[in-house]
This record gives sequence, C-alpha cells and structure tokens, in this order.
Amino acid sequence: FWRQVVSQSPSSSSSSSQILEYDKAWAALNLMIREGRGFSGHERNCAFLNLAGQDQRFANVSSATSLDFDDDGRSVASIDWDSDGDLDLWVTNRTGPAVRYLRNDTPSTHPSLTFDLRGTTANRNAVGARVELYQGKNGATRRIKSVRAGHGHLAQSSLFVPFGLGTAGPASHVIVKWPGGSPEKFPLPSTGTQFQLVQGSGVASPVAPRPAVPVLTPSTVTPPEESD
Repeated sequence: FWRQVVSQSPSSSSSSSQILEYDKAWAALNLMIREGRGFSGHERNCAFLNLAGQDQRFANVSSATSLDFDDDGRSVASIDWDSDGDLDLWVTNRTGPAVRYLRNDTPSTHPSLTFDLRGTTANRNAVGARVELYQGKNGATRRIKSVRAGHGHLAQSSLFVPFGLGTAGPASHVIVKWPGGSPEKFPLPSTGTQFQLVQGSGVASPVAPRPAVPVLTPSTVTPPEESD
C-alpha cells in the first residue's frame, strides 16, 4: 500500500483528478496509521546466506533461521548481546511485537575475535576505519571489515568489529587504517577474544567480558485479527 501511494506522487503535469486520487491515498494511509495497522500485508521477513566462492550467489535461509516472521518490520540491529562470540539481532516492528530479541544459538566450534576501536587524532569511535585481520601461516589469509555508523534504516548496530575465524587458523595481527591517518599494526596476544585498539598505541589491550545480561523470557504473541 505504501508503494502504491508513493508511485502516485503527482507532477507539475498531473490533472486535478490525479491529485485528488493521490490525496485520497494519503488519507487512507493516515487512517491505517491511526488504527495501528501494518502496511506490508503478509510479506514475511527474509534472510539470505552469502555463498562466497560458490558462484557468488545468496541462498534464502529465511525459514531455516526462524527469521521469517510475519511482522511489519522496520529496523534491525546486530550486536553480540550475550557476549558469546556470535552476533544477535534486535528487530523493531510497526505492529506487535514492537521489539524482538533474536538470540543466535547456532552451534559453532570456531573461535571469534571482536575489536573496539578508539581514535585519538581520528574521530573517537573510529567511524570509517578499516580493520585488516591476518590469519594462518605468515598471515596468509587476510579479512577486511570497517567501522560503520548509520548501519541501516532506523537502526544502529554495534560499532564493535567482529570476526569469525573459521578454519583459516589463529590470527597473528591486525592492521588498522585510521580515517585521515596512517596504517597501524597491532600484534595479537595468543589468548583473549575481545580487544581494544587505541590509535597510536600499537597495543591490542584485552577487554574483560561485560557482566551477564538478564535472561529474557519470551512472551506469547497474539496475531492481530484479519482485515481487508
């Protein structure tokens, strides 16, 4: 319905009847908003798996991941909420439930590393910095991520930079390319999973895991009544 309204946006050449139809569509949309109704019908949420190295395609894993909720979704943010090394999701919706916490319990035997960057001459949150992680013998495997803000629509994911190490071997060091600055190398200790990287220090400082978060009990969601 929202797309139908936007697609009718009048132009300078629109007739009075076309403008009237556009106004009627906005009035109907505003009525739906006041009634707390959704705009997307029964369009389920989608999740896609990057099949890197396999024809460079994506696989639809929506139902397999249990992310295919019949919600009027608005925003999604990723963060390692329970500090177990994988990313969890917080999702908000126009309709109920207003907020969903989706804890990632996918089993994995592979370790992970998380980096918290702090700029000194660069901006404090190091937004725009590029992190290059080197793994395996002589750092033969390089993986790259960046610090991004304004991650998505109506949402901000964690500014921490996570890496799943997979089967490429232990990580030896990272090179941070700070925004507006020179590249800086940080050797990594053999132990620890979370590190703070302060610009100009050259030292990866271990970060103590944050206190355990409260256990959240799922509530029962009652679907709204069907309507036209």
